[in-house]
Amino acid sequence: MFSENSCGSNAFNMICEVQGTETRIILTEDEVSIYFTHSTQTVPLSHILAVELKNEDGQTETQTTLCLHYAQPGSQCRLYKQQLSIMGQRDECEFFQKQISNSIKKSSRPKRLLIFVNPNSGKKRAMKIFNKYAAPLFQICGIQSEMIVTSRPKQPTEKLQACNLVGMDGIVTVGGDGLFCECLNALLIRAQKDAGRDYDDPDVTLRRPSLPIGIIPAGSGDVMAQYLHGTRDATTAVLKILLGDVVAMNSVGVYENKLTSYSGLILGFGLFGDMMKDCEKYRWMGPARYNIIPLGTILKRRTVDIDFEYLPADSKGTIQAGRRHFRRQFSAPGFRNVPPTPARQNSTPECIKISTTTKGWKKTDGRVYAVDTYAVSLGPEAGKLKPHFGDNAMSAILTDKCKLSKHMAQLTKLQKHQPDCYNYSFIRHFRVMAYRVRLLHARTKTTEDGSRLVHKKHYFNCDGEAIQLTRPEFEVSTFCIPDYTESVYICLEASYTEKAHESSCYTKNMLWVI
Repeated sequence: MFSENSCGSNAFNMICEVQGTETRIILTEDEVSIYFTHSTQTVPLSHILAVELKNEDGQTETQTTLCLHYAQPGSQCRLYKQQLSIMGQRDECEFFQKQISNSIKKSSRPKRLLIFVNPNSGKKRAMKIFNKYAAPLFQICGIQSEMIVTSRPKQPTEKLQACNLVGMDGIVTVGGDGLFCECLNALLIRAQKDAGRDYDDPDVTLRRPSLPIGIIPAGSGDVMAQYLHGTRDATTAVLKILLGDVVAMNSVGVYENKLTSYSGLILGFGLFGDMMKDCEKYRWMGPARYNIIPLGTILKRRTVDIDFEYLPADSKGTIQAGRRHFRRQFSAPGFRNVPPTPARQNSTPECIKISTTTKGWKKTDGRVYAVDTYAVSLGPEAGKLKPHFGDNAMSAILTDKCKLSKHMAQLTKLQKHQPDCYNYSFIRHFRVMAYRVRLLHARTKTTEDGSRLVHKKHYFNCDGEAIQLTRPEFEVSTFCIPDYTESVYICLEASYTEKAHESSCYTKNMLWVI
């Protein structure tokens, strides 16, 4: 059992050998401290991945080596896997191992994972990335896994809709933003079906999925991984999954009479949708296409006349920014839990851009290049736009007709995440819970069942996937969890602050966001 140390707290003391030097180690209920001659190293138990005993040559029967595998923060938001070998008396090392192993077992870390690998994502290195960075760490931590290497589109959706997920602790995607989006959609839809809820209704209160989602970046853009971790480093992503903390984030749904798709990152209608459609034609170019093809799309940009109705976030008193601390997180969907929105109102064109209120909803119109929605809000921080997880609303941004030179300047600032990228007269920024868009003057054709379909092709960019708009109107809603302390598995993550890195101490952050 623990012995009493000089500080008066419960601790276990052990004299051992580390790196060939006699050292004193103190194990408390929270951390392991190694006292070298001129320095001290502290490793919190919550950041130890695994502990094992090894018998090495030259050791007696009463001696053994205790190996600690742990995560260590480094520069540029990265985490590194480190190992510490401690040689000591067998009975003391066994006690040491038992205490640390019990601490790990009591945590909410995943033990069994369902892994989806997209071998065609990015530079087609997803399988190599998993084998090099994830597999060895999974083995050290004793993770049981079932792997599915996708061979066709929608295969993850089919699997997640039909398979038995009992006993699974989480889903892991090895690929890009598209694979994450597909698994997100499949889990959300399955959760609604299991609960008997109509996922095609934008006003329904969604049921949260039972499993978290983790991302190991192996795609072309890896925007979600970059937002969540501050880096595209695969080792960092794997370590955060293995440490097992959870946070939540916004999810938005787009509806054309019924659900079109859920989005956890960006939903761009108009210019960004056209960009993604054009980029899909040149997948053979790999990631380079995202730096070349969008320029041609911008040069042939097209406008569309719209009515825009929106439900302001403050109309429900939902913005509570003071309750959150924004840090790098790994996230998956949050959910809406608010009273139903008012019934759809008939929209009529306005001659000038004046907002009018109808039962909490406001309305404006205009000729625009794009209507963009960010489920993950971007806010200024240290001279850059940084992702803010924990927002109970979404940002809707309208880009009005403007000169090409000014538009190019604005998009350049947006690409560089400059905080003044929206400070243009042709940009309108709305903080909303939901909004509706109706295309004015759009040519439509009527089907046999009386539905109106748009004749001209328009596209959404939904987390990196191009989706064609079929109807002349659509609605977007955000889904939230208002209770920030509710213990719900939404995603796998461990959060490290720069201050913690500087002091060689780590801080975990559990944040339930909307």
